[in-house]
Amino acid sequence: MIFRRLKEEDNQAVMEYLMQEPEFNLFIIGDIENFGYNTDFQTIWGMVDSGNRVQGILLKYYSSFIPYAYDREILKRFAPLISLGARVVSGKQEIIDIIKPYLTKNIIEEKKDYFARLRELNRSIPLDKGLKIKRAGVKDVDRLLELRNQIAEFGSLPLNREAVVKKLKTGSGRVYYLEDNTGRMVSSAATSAENSLSAMIVGVATLPEYRKRGLATNCVYRICEDLLAEKKTPCLFYDNPEAGKIYRRIGFEEIGNWSIIQLD
Repeated sequence: MIFRRLKEEDNQAVMEYLMQEPEFNLFIIGDIENFGYNTDFQTIWGMVDSGNRVQGILLKYYSSFIPYAYDREILKRFAPLISLGARVVSGKQEIIDIIKPYLTKNIIEEKKDYFARLRELNRSIPLDKGLKIKRAGVKDVDRLLELRNQIAEFGSLPLNREAVVKKLKTGSGRVYYLEDNTGRMVSSAATSAENSLSAMIVGVATLPEYRKRGLATNCVYRICEDLLAEKKTPCLFYDNPEAGKIYRRIGFEEIGNWSIIQLD
């Protein structure tokens, strides 16, 4: 097998490989559909056999890497490249657990989350129809980052401002939010890696003093309504049991686990 950079002409083989687990490969599929194979911020490598069939994929998006393969030898081949340029590595937990011992950088932080998808909304959940949920534009990015920086649960995982701006400009993601009566952003929910099949719900956040009011629930529900209307499957990951209760009430079901590690 050959380890090489993948190109547009490899796309059919790439997608056939990723469609083995489309939900877990949501980020890779979305980033390929939205940004392609030839940009200065994204690179896709793969292990390709003699029949030109893809046997493993490694996505680099800025300084974040996502490997997808179950073969230990393939993941060992990915490890030096990840160690050279990654600040964040994420993926299906089973895959991250295999590759971790081969990374040469120190792990600063590791999160293991439940991974869930939504096929049908729970229409009986009580919602506040009076809330004025707004959709964010590029002009709102700094307020969004300010909100995120006040949420202790996000830890020290970095949020790339340029990536957020690009997401909103290209339509590869959306952000819905709520304000208080002073115009301060107090609750939000977003998507990332939107593609023709699915979208990842991320950045669900509410300022501590505004919690227990159902604000984030209303934001997530609104995003899910829009995604399902567009024939896209909403997915998300979480580690907070209280958040899990909310997501299950909305209609999400757990299908596995997702790991995120931050490197020095």
